[in-house]
Amino acid sequence: MAWQVEYIAEQGIVRVIYAGRVTAEDFRKATRETLDLATGHKTLLILIDTSKLEQAVSTPDIYEMPIYYEEMKGNRRTRTAILLPASNPALQDAEFYVTVCRNRGWLVEPFVDEQEATQWLCGTRAPPVRGDAPP
Repeated sequence: MAWQVEYIAEQGIVRVIYAGRVTAEDFRKATRETLDLATGHKTLLILIDTSKLEQAVSTPDIYEMPIYYEEMKGNRRTRTAILLPASNPALQDAEFYVTVCRNRGWLVEPFVDEQEATQWLCGTRAPPVRGDAPP
């Protein structure tokens, strides 16, 4: 499986880990499991780890993801931190995902450091200033 979803009880965070090549169906299944786990644990904190992602889905599929969140009745108060991947094509996909989510009203912030992402999710760190966002 190219993805894994887990709940980190100490922090109240649902973490999604993507690795390798991921399909649009992988994203949909992971999203369903993530929302179910978040609802079950009554949390609005999600950490998406794409640091090991090699190739994501197509640009149209990325564009559709926030629409899918709406269809799944996702909570717009959810804070989502995304750990950016190292490889350039996957990095561009992740950055596009962040932009599309923000444009559709979702609270998503990109990070390169998991500790900073976790601190932001838990409210102990401000989000990066737009000009200071990770490359």
